This record gives sequence, structure tokens and C-alpha cells, in this order.
Amino acid sequence: MISTAVRIKIYNYPKILLLCLVLLVVSKPAWAQETCLLIPASLPERVAQATVIVEGKVVAQKAFWDQQHQNIYTVNQVEIYELFKGEPSTNKNIQIITEGGRVNDDLQTYSNTLSLQLNQQGIFFLEPSVFPTLNQHQSTGPAYAVYASSQGFIQYDLPFDEAHDPFQKYEGITSTLYRALRALPQVQARIIRANPELQKAQPRKTSLNNPKARTQAIPTIADFTPDSLSAGTGAILTITGSNFGQSRGQGLVEFSNANDGGSSLVRALSSDYISWSDNQIKVKVPAYAAGVAASGQVRVTNNDLASVNSVKSLFVKYAVTGVLKDDVPYTPYHVNKDGNGGYIFRANASVNAEAAGSFTRALQTWTCQTAMNWQLDAQPTTLTVNAEDGINLFQFTTGSALPANVLGRTTSRYKGCGTNQYYRFWVDEIDFEFNNNISWNFGSGTPARNQYDFETVALHELGHAHQISHINYTRAVMHYSISRSQVTRQLNSISDIDAGNFVVSRSFRSNICGPTRLEPLIAENCVLPVPLLSFTATAQPTGDALLTWNTASATDLSYFVLERSANGSNWTTLTKLPPAATPTYNVTDPQPFIGFTYYRLRQVFNNQSFAYSPVRRVGTENTAQAGITLFPNPLQNNELHLEFRAPINGTVSIKVYDTAGRCLGLITRLVSQGNNPFYFDAAGLTKGLYIVQATINSATYVTKFVKI
Repeated sequence: MISTAVRIKIYNYPKILLLCLVLLVVSKPAWAQETCLLIPASLPERVAQATVIVEGKVVAQKAFWDQQHQNIYTVNQVEIYELFKGEPSTNKNIQIITEGGRVNDDLQTYSNTLSLQLNQQGIFFLEPSVFPTLNQHQSTGPAYAVYASSQGFIQYDLPFDEAHDPFQKYEGITSTLYRALRALPQVQARIIRANPELQKAQPRKTSLNNPKARTQAIPTIADFTPDSLSAGTGAILTITGSNFGQSRGQGLVEFSNANDGGSSLVRALSSDYISWSDNQIKVKVPAYAAGVAASGQVRVTNNDLASVNSVKSLFVKYAVTGVLKDDVPYTPYHVNKDGNGGYIFRANASVNAEAAGSFTRALQTWTCQTAMNWQLDAQPTTLTVNAEDGINLFQFTTGSALPANVLGRTTSRYKGCGTNQYYRFWVDEIDFEFNNNISWNFGSGTPARNQYDFETVALHELGHAHQISHINYTRAVMHYSISRSQVTRQLNSISDIDAGNFVVSRSFRSNICGPTRLEPLIAENCVLPVPLLSFTATAQPTGDALLTWNTASATDLSYFVLERSANGSNWTTLTKLPPAATPTYNVTDPQPFIGFTYYRLRQVFNNQSFAYSPVRRVGTENTAQAGITLFPNPLQNNELHLEFRAPINGTVSIKVYDTAGRCLGLITRLVSQGNNPFYFDAAGLTKGLYIVQATINSATYVTKFVKI
């Protein structure tokens, strides 16, 4: 059995990461490494396989459902500047179809799959599309797909004279990239129209490459704080220095891109900038499909397109996926989708027992560490189509179902609700596809040199299903690359487990969208961390909870911390105990919470590393009383979340009063017995005390909150 226990060690991260970054930056592309389950497609291979190769710019986009309302696609109108191979039907704009996109409140994303953005430029390696076209009839000519998906697009980093794909960076578009293309015999370059943005492209201006820079306004970075944070979580980086410019203009803050190990840079979105002045920038650290901020140097470019890199490196602990709506990132929630607390996956009937066992081990590794409510149904399905159908499908595919050179991928399907800053996305469905033509190792042993370890790959893709992005930390499951015979079956405490806990902790709280909140899964058959032999929580007839654990002898154990939570999200210390002479420990919690109470045990060792037990639970949902729960309270912003636990099905009337007795807000809605989430826009409320009253079937429940 593969142990899922993790002992957290304290490292001097900046020194370790600096070494890793130096190795990544100075090395040539590691062709043995597969970038997020991509098998490298060389430039000659892409040129040979593509029927049409163009330089172009995405000038318009429109997402649409296919006729069966199963999947969303995006039609990208691309203006052609130069033709390198083939003869498209038009020399003006061509249609390129990509998978995924957003139609109103429905959004779909695919890992390891190309997603284009408006105004992106680059080289497209194209083949005839097998995807649907917009409404099947609004086509102005043949539609194309990008060969090998994300590898079939070499993106320009304008206004700088740079380009990159998942495995290669090109310093100099016309001098380096063009030369590499034109050296191949199939390429016959022909200019269609001028590319003014490319003509204006220039190398980055720094004090190193520009002798005149000493007299120009080259920015300098004095410091940034904090040194360590997470990406995609709203964490704000404050950069201090000089010559940033009084306003941003064309200015940029860029980070190493975790999606390719830092060989390219990812830019903060316009919505990420909090403030910009000549000597200080405040910016959120980004994580979205096109790029994920990773550990490494931070680059600032001012409005004059002069750039500077920070001397020290930023440490990005983990990254959480952000999905975009109108170029604003949102962190998705998980919900109680199956009515049993979370999500149930179903394997296609053709999945063999070994593959199902490997997937189950990977699933259990996550659920034992984060309490994510995922389960694999013992009953397989005959479904073979990756579609929005209410089934969370796990299958192996062949042929054109997957893009060329892709080992596997995760489809996340979201639903959205709310308005303006109160908009939210929640995960409605998750589908997994793996390449059936790959030599897989499904067992728990070491794979052969030519095999990929399926449990390693499944663990990575389940991380994406968690809504976790890549990290530039080689010991992490969510590191961007994998190689043949590589085995990574244990979660890293910082970049994997902390990221998963961040996502599920948000999801364990009441949400404003769709189904009720995710319920923590009390996973069975979890491997306990050494020296723990057992850990149980038992409700007593008196109403107490008895916590019992046993250990083997351990000379390096410093102490135990027993923690509890009312929701599986917010943990507090119940007691702290030193090691005892006897291996059995008993602790009584005299006042468990109403409803469920969750417990976990933290073992702290002499070197200050620590390990968590799996979560245990006592109580039942039926013991929870009807009433109102509010958060946050006190309220510091304008979004008040409310959960009404209804005693029966019916219509509830919820009112907000001030201390003078004036009714300031009213919601009337049908509710079901149990938890029902709401939210109030409190922007119109001044600071002070307010009363919330809920009435259903002549029963009234009252609580209070304070806005500060």
C-alpha cells in the first residue's frame, strides 16, 4: 500500500528555490519532461503535421454550445499576417475552433488544452477541424483546429521581441523564430499583410542591454513584501522602488510562469492591479489558464517599456485556479452536487480493474489529506462521450478525442451566479480523459523505463479537479512536468495539501450559488502517519465526545495537538499533550458543537516537522437546530452570507432591521429542509448593529450582525 501520510519539514525555501530556478533558467528544454502531460512535439513534427501554418492575431471570439448541448467551443477569428505553409481559403480572417469557453453563466475549461485570448498573436499550426462550428451554419469558410493543441501555438510576447511555446522560448521573433521555421523544407513563407505590432517590437530595455539606460528612467526594485505567498487567492504583493511611473499606462508586473517551469513570464491581469505609483505597486499574484505565477524573480516594466528584475526571488507556495469572466478571475467553489456531500465519479465499463485501482489510490490520497468529498462509484457506466450530462466520467480514449501528444486531461464544468463583484462560479461536473495508446504502469510497483506511472498522472489531474494550478517546485505533485518512469504518489504539504485545504475550506462554508455547501468526507482506509496506530472519535451517551489514539514508540515525538472544527474548515486547539509513558491516549470533549464536530490530531516532532491524522467526526446533521448562521460577522465589506437551516420545506421570509426597527431588506424564497444559502448586498448599510429575522410556517428565528 502506498502511504498517503505526509510529514511536513521546515526548509530554507529561498535557497532551495533559487537553486531550482537557476537550473530551470539556464537549461535547454528538457525533452524527457512532459509539460503537464504533454508529450513534446518538435518544430519539424509540427510543421510536417500541420496543413496550414500562419502568423496571425485573434481579433474576435464567440463561445457556443454544440447542437447536442454537451460541450462549449469557442470560434476565434484570426487575422493572417504571414503564411508559412498551405493555402487557406481566405487570406483575410480564418476561423480557429478551440475547446471550452463561456456562454452566459456556463463555463468549461480543459487542462493541457489550448485556450486563446483576444488580441493574442503568434504562429498557428493548423489542421482541419473536427469540432462543431458556430451553430453548424454560420461559417465563412473551412474551420481549423490547432495541431497538438497548446503546442501548436507559438505565442508572441509583444510589445517585446519574444515568443514561446510550452517547451521553448525564442529571443527575437524575426531573427530566431522565423529563421528556425524557414530552415525547414516544407515552409514557403509569404507575407499577406503588414504586422504593425510586430514591426514595433523591441528587446526589453534594461541597464544591461542599453548603454543609454543610465540616463533614462529605468525602473529599480528596492524590495517587495511579503517574500512568500500564494497565487490565485487574492494575495497582494507590494513592490517598492523607483521610476515605475506615476500611472501604469503600458506598465506590467510579470512573474515566472509555472506552466512551463519559468521559461516564460505571466502578466498580471488589468483587474489584478490595486495601485500604481512611481515608487510603489500593489498587485494580486495571478493564476489562470494562460499562466500561473511561480517562484522566481519579479519583473516590472514601466510605461516606457523599460524593465527590471528583482534581485531576490519570490516564493509562491501554491496556486489556485482562477476562471475568467470579462478578464476578471474568480476562484471556484465545490458544492454538494450529488446530494451526499460532494461528487461521485464513474468509470467507463472498459476501464480495467488495475487502472480503476490506481485511480482509486490517487483519489484516496487527496480525500485522506483534504477531506474533499469525492467517491468512485462501484457501478461503471457505458458512457463514452465527454459531455455535460451530470456524470463525472473517468475513461480512456483513443483517436481524435484527445489532442495529439496529450497523456490526459481534466474537464471542469462550472455554473455561475450573482452580479458584479458578488459573482461566483461553482464546479458542476468533472470529467477525466486519459490516452489509451500510452504504455501505462497501473500497479503500485516501479514503472518500466518506457512507462508512465498512472497513479502519478491521476494524482496530478485530480489536483486540477481540486482547482489547483501548477507550481514550480520539483517535489510537488502539481509541478508542471512529468517524465517516463517518474513516481510521485505523495502530496507535498505546502504546495499540494495547503492548496487543497484552501479550496475545500472555502467550499465547506455556505455559498451563494446553486447546491448547498460541500460536506467534508470522513475517508476510510487512510494510512496513518507514523507513529500513529489508531485515532477514533466516539459520541458518548452523556453528550460528550471521546477521542482515543494509540501510537508506537517514537523517540523523536515532541507533542500532540488535538484540534476540532464545526465545519471542517476553521480549526481550533482543543488540547495539547506531551508524549506519555503509555501508548494510549484518551481525551474528552465535554461540549461538541451542535450538529457535526470534526477532529484531527497533529503530531509535532522534535525537528518541528509535523503530520496530520485523517479527520474524524461525531454527531449528526439532525442534531442541528433550525436557525440562522451569518458570516463574516462582524462584516467588513458589503457581502453578507447567510445560511438558513430550515426545519421543514416551505417559504421563508428573511428581513434585515436596524436598531430603530426599520426594515431595510427582504428576501422571500422557497426552501428545503436543511441548509439553504443566501447573501445580502450590504453596500447600502452604514456602520452599526443590525437584526436578521427569518420566518417560516409561523416560526421566527432571530440573530444579529455588526457592520464595521
